[in-house]
Amino acid sequence: MRLQQERKASRPKSKMEELVMRKEDIEREITELSALLEQQCGVGMSGPLLDNEGYPRSDIDVYSVRHARHRIKCLQTDHTQVMKEIEEKLLRIHAEVRDSKNNNTEAISRQPRLPPRVLPAFAKVDKVEPGSPASKANLQIGDEILRFGSIQHKNFENLQDVGKVVQYSIGKTISVSVLRDGKEIRLTLIPNKWSGRGLLGRSRFSSQVPPSSSQVPLPFSLSLLLLSLSSSFSFLSSLSLSLLFYLSLSLLLLYLSLSPPPPFSLSLSLLSSPRFTSLSLSSPRFTSLSLSSPRFTSSLSSPPLPPPFTSLSSQNFYG
Repeated sequence: MRLQQERKASRPKSKMEELVMRKEDIEREITELSALLEQQCGVGMSGPLLDNEGYPRSDIDVYSVRHARHRIKCLQTDHTQVMKEIEEKLLRIHAEVRDSKNNNTEAISRQPRLPPRVLPAFAKVDKVEPGSPASKANLQIGDEILRFGSIQHKNFENLQDVGKVVQYSIGKTISVSVLRDGKEIRLTLIPNKWSGRGLLGRSRFSSQVPPSSSQVPLPFSLSLLLLSLSSSFSFLSSLSLSLLFYLSLSLLLLYLSLSPPPPFSLSLSLLSSPRFTSLSLSSPRFTSLSLSSPRFTSSLSSPPLPPPFTSLSSQNFYG
């Protein structure tokens, strides 16, 4: 009883806490009364209170035993009622928690969802041949390439990277993400041989990443500079001029034969000068370069070079 009074004097309890404390008090009192009955010669809740002759037993306190038994029965009834109230309270608490979670879920679902961030495009599909692997993958003209296998805008340098991925993925799937009508679409491309030319067909991609000035290689720039200067030196003899011309041209062809062509197109033309009637140069697709002057005419042919990949034609690159 003293413990119960101390609890009442403490801070206000919730309904659930009060029910739990009441249950504990009832169970404690039942335990104490049961111990008292055991002390009365183990009479318990059902032991006889009269002797063989019908008189009250002299070895026990009959009054205390009867009082303890009555009190225990009352406490057992109270305990059953308290347990029922606790069960109902728990059911209400669980229902409230469940409703709260459902409300939170509905509130979150009602919040506007931000559209997923789309990667920048680095190439665009200019041509797709019907029946080709590119056509079977549902690539369409105008699709902007966001991701081609492991290539995306951050690590893209030129369309030659796309060619390498295709060459190493013959018969294998390549995950391709394209931007079409403002929506990102994921496709599966399988480069393979087919009735037409190349591994993708006569499909053409154009780069959407403009080359920076840092991409112009030094040997290439030096060769063009020598070619330009050779047209301006009127004091050079014919032999010196020829040597200068062939030196610059050799540097240019050596560079183009050892490394991929620069990612841009170039056309140089000098129509007149003191020494030259005309000087023409096309790069990097040229197969011949010619020089003519009043004193001599010379030309030099080189093997066909791969395209510069500002415009990639799959049948040329893979065929």
